Amino acid sequence: MIDKGETMTVLARMKWKLRAIMADRKISIHELAEQANFSASTITRWRKVDEMPKISGPEMDRLCDALKCEDIDLIGKGKFQ
Repeated sequence: MIDKGETMTVLARMKWKLRAIMADRKISIHELAEQANFSASTITRWRKVDEMPKISGPEMDRLCDALKCEDIDLIGKGKFQ
């Protein structure tokens, strides 16, 4: 069994691919912010990081709906360079 502390460690090591997905979809920060109902500053902050930020399920759903992707497309295990 994984305890809560171990779960958080696993989540912290999830690679965040928002920047790459946005580039692939050719969507700007402002377009994504408007479509997913986030502020542009939130999208900018999330776009700059390589590790998955703390994000709720409903927030992830909004991002995926706007990007027309699945949550697994945004996250994935991997080595950080």
